[in-house]
Amino acid sequence: MKTKIASALNNPQYDLINNLAIAYADRPDQVIYDHNYREMILHKDHAHYVDAFEAVKTSTDVKTVKDITYFTEQWLGGLSEPSKMPWYSWSTPAQLCNVGSRLRQIENSTCSGCYAMGKNYNRPNVKIALLRRWLMYKMSPTIWRKAFTSFFQFHSFRSKTQLYFRWFDSGDLIDYQQFEAICLIAHFAENVKFWLPSRELSIINQAGEHDIPENLIVRYSTHMIDALSKRQNSTMVFSELSILPDGCQACPATTTDDHTCSGNNCRSCWNVGRIGYQLH
Repeated sequence: MKTKIASALNNPQYDLINNLAIAYADRPDQVIYDHNYREMILHKDHAHYVDAFEAVKTSTDVKTVKDITYFTEQWLGGLSEPSKMPWYSWSTPAQLCNVGSRLRQIENSTCSGCYAMGKNYNRPNVKIALLRRWLMYKMSPTIWRKAFTSFFQFHSFRSKTQLYFRWFDSGDLIDYQQFEAICLIAHFAENVKFWLPSRELSIINQAGEHDIPENLIVRYSTHMIDALSKRQNSTMVFSELSILPDGCQACPATTTDDHTCSGNNCRSCWNVGRIGYQLH
């Protein structure tokens, strides 16, 4: 039997997810051992989630920016707004990165001084939000994809300018199913440009060349400082500008006094080409 809900804006399991995020915000890697988390993921009756999406799809509940913001919080865990970026991003705890967690233990790796382990990412509300987003995806990858599709359709219809979205200003791809979902999301949001930096090469390599839409730039991030991959659209972290090889553009937000994309009139990360970020 399907479980009906009063409004598509409300996620019936939001409180459970949020409470788990609060409980494990300081040790997000431990949430996977929690009984409530396992029960939530293994629960088979997700009918009320499907009902919720269908209600949103017919625009019976989401009509205003306030509505879509609330919907995004309820079904995607909210979005991040990095000060450098031109629009939103979606992020998860750096502690739950598959490759990055191992690289953090290696000296001179690009993750050894991970920016997403400190500064604003250590604020309690930020740590809770990061884990809440991870749990939202793990709860139901299908609903996660559908909710994001609704979000981009809403904004694409109303925006008069090009939209630029970044995946993972903290964290990385969780599994191949998520990468497939991101490709589908981009496919149905043709007027949005997406940038996905990732070190999860084993996940990326499972996709065929034609599986990745043109409006999704997947940037493989090299593991060690001052190293550049031969892969198209790869990125590197360089210690000195003189080390930057030919054919690799320096990110102006890391080499100038203005540390924003818009301030440098730059959208290179959302376009084809290799990018280098100066170590900071």
